[in-house]
Parts: sequence; C-alpha cells; structure tokens
Amino acid sequence: MRNMFWIFSALLIIYGLASLWTNRINIGIVFILFLGMICLVVSIYFKKLKQYVQKRKKLKRTIFIVLSIGLLTAASLEALLLSGMIEKQPKSVDYILVFGAGVKNGSPTPVLKNRLQKAIDMHGKYPESIIIVSGGLDTGEQYTEAFVMKEYLIINGIPEQLIMMEDKATSTKENADFSQKLMSGKSQEVMVVTSDYHLFRASYYANKAGLTPYHAGAPIPLSIVPLTHLREMMGIGKMLVEDVLD
Repeated sequence: MRNMFWIFSALLIIYGLASLWTNRINIGIVFILFLGMICLVVSIYFKKLKQYVQKRKKLKRTIFIVLSIGLLTAASLEALLLSGMIEKQPKSVDYILVFGAGVKNGSPTPVLKNRLQKAIDMHGKYPESIIIVSGGLDTGEQYTEAFVMKEYLIINGIPEQLIMMEDKATSTKENADFSQKLMSGKSQEVMVVTSDYHLFRASYYANKAGLTPYHAGAPIPLSIVPLTHLREMMGIGKMLVEDVLD
C-alpha cells in the first residue's frame, strides 16, 4: 500500500509539473499537485498514520465514507462529461457557435485550432449557417479570441460575411449568453462547436440561454486528457451547484 502512494505521488507531481511547464497555471494543475503532495506525505508517514487510524474506529469509518462519496461524485461528474461527447447533428442549424479556448501571441492555441477546424468541417455540412466566434481578451494579449478565430476562419476559406464576432465573453456561460444576443430570435437551433470534453457544459449553458443546442466536438491531445477532464469535472460540479442555488 505504501508503495502505491509513492507511485501515485510521483505520477501526479511529475504530470502536474509537466502541465505547468506547457500550460498556464489553473485550478486543475493546482489540484493535481495538491493530490500529489498529499500522497507524498502519506507515503512518508504511512506507518504512523496507519497505526493512528486503526486505533480510532470512528475516524476510520469517516475516512471511508468521505473517500466513497468523493469517488462516487467524481464518477458521476465524469459520466456527465462523457455523455456530452455523443454528437448530435440535425439536417440544418441556424448558427454554428464556436467557443474560444485561448490565444497565444495573436495565434490560436492548438486546442482552439482544433475547434476552428471542427467549425470549418461543420460549415461544409451547413454552408448557409452563420458562424459565431465567441471569446474575449486573454491576459497579455493584444487581440481578442474572437478576432483571432475570425481571421483563422477567413484564411481557411470561410466567407467573412458568414462570420459574427462576440468578443466580450470570459467564461462558458458568457459565451452562450452573449452569443445568443447576437442572434435573430431566442430559440434558434445552434451547432455548438468546442472540445469534446467541454460539450456537456457548453450545451447546458446554450440551452439555459434559450437556444436549441446540437453539438460537435473537437479532439484534444492525449497528453492533456487527464488535466482537461479534471478541470471540466470541477466546472460541471460548480455549474450544477450554482444552478441549484439559483
């Protein structure tokens, strides 16, 4: 058991530091490093912690219950995430809504580039639809996500007159809410285009904005799947809690 904690701590810390090297710091990376440090502490003091817990049955029971609830919650959130990855593509849609994913030095990040390529594919299927690119200004950037996305689409053959920009949004909810205000009518049928792991939450907010969402997901590099899924599970959990409180 102690060796298992050593292995987990090493894997989590190495992955967290590698993610920090290639990505901006975010809650997902912090959480992974935090879990890695906990596993490291447990592995170092394993014998003393084991003896301490075994002498206290109530504490042992409490730890078991907390871990069980945590695992069940995580499994439920991941199930919701995965359920959103089932694509829904009707015969026609009014708009193709592309959610932003960050720019760097005036160019789309690899994740955003994949979303834009998916939007181009969807335009081939729905050539009469208007494409809305949604995303505000990232820290340290000169151009908004929406502007960079629009330029990328134009360079790749999408007519400028078929593109609308929403350049104020800084969150998934704002992507949906602000984009809806650009549309003629509230209950428009919309093809939501984003990364596959992000489809559940993006479609949820689009529906809350009064739209009729369908969705198509863009792939992400395999190396960032654990990080993105962990962050998105937290995002879904936060969204559901806020929805209940509202």
